[in-house]
Amino acid sequence: MIGRKFGKWIVIREAGRKGRAIAYLCGCECGREYRVSGCNLRAGRSLQCNKCKWKNCKKVNTKCMGLSKTSTYNIWRSLLRKCYEENHRDFHKYGANGITVCKEWFTFMGFYDEMGKRPAAYVLHLMFGRDCFSKENCRWVTLSELHKLIFERNKANTYFETDDT
Repeated sequence: MIGRKFGKWIVIREAGRKGRAIAYLCGCECGREYRVSGCNLRAGRSLQCNKCKWKNCKKVNTKCMGLSKTSTYNIWRSLLRKCYEENHRDFHKYGANGITVCKEWFTFMGFYDEMGKRPAAYVLHLMFGRDCFSKENCRWVTLSELHKLIFERNKANTYFETDDT
């Protein structure tokens, strides 16, 4: 793998593990270096660093047919920023943890075609344990549904110790 090129990545050296997969230190054409999972490189899921991906995303035609002032557009724009802008206040929860946006959603119309108009009083929910904003991994939910989902997830992850002495 060392010396091979995947998109804009060039594999520099092995860098331990990322989950169960072998990770590699890769250099992007822009000069940034990141640890990337070998599985993601071979499958073509990682072709460049987040900065380059975001830069390319901004260049894509964002024709929105007069929808750029809607809440649907604002949600789409926000999820891109959370995943690709390192200075966004929620980047540490999304982009820094490897959460990305599917290529179909790099344009607003791609997002709008798949998710439709945001229903009133609904938010976009990325299903827990998923690592990519896409039609398969997202749905519109009410805030009360979202709070219930978060409560259930936290309840399932809580470990209670009992003192039987």
